[in-house]
Amino acid sequence: MGGKPLFVIKQTQESVSSSTTLQDDDELTITLAANTLYSFESIVYFTKATSGPDAKMLWVAADGSYDVHVIKTDDTSAASAALVGGLNEATAASVISTLSSAGDITYAYSRGQIKTAGAGGAFKLQWAPNTSTANALNLEANSWMRATKIGAAV
Repeated sequence: MGGKPLFVIKQTQESVSSSTTLQDDDELTITLAANTLYSFESIVYFTKATSGPDAKMLWVAADGSYDVHVIKTDDTSAASAALVGGLNEATAASVISTLSSAGDITYAYSRGQIKTAGAGGAFKLQWAPNTSTANALNLEANSWMRATKIGAAV
């Protein structure tokens, strides 16, 4: 019952500064069918040119969808090594706290499963700086996401 993977590769760098409001990524979104179970995974790369903010991220899907996922980063601290995120819960955005120096690059690897609701719809990444500053936080090109249909949701 599985399906062909749906795959998106980010083509351009995107920057946000002076805001902590989670915003939809311009490219990392996939349309999922209604009442379907998917596995998903993603790697996103964050950078900054000067000292500045850490990143926060959240996976968002149509109302009524449900997921279970884990985000791993290259931060080796116990608190950040395995973050469990909540779907559609802005207060549960995962903070990626490894961007402490100018020129840092860090990644966040997400994987899990999502069960879509009756309407299906967009499954997308939202992200923002965790602290408002004039220094831009960048989500880099070549970040990617993939969703593969497992079967009908039960």
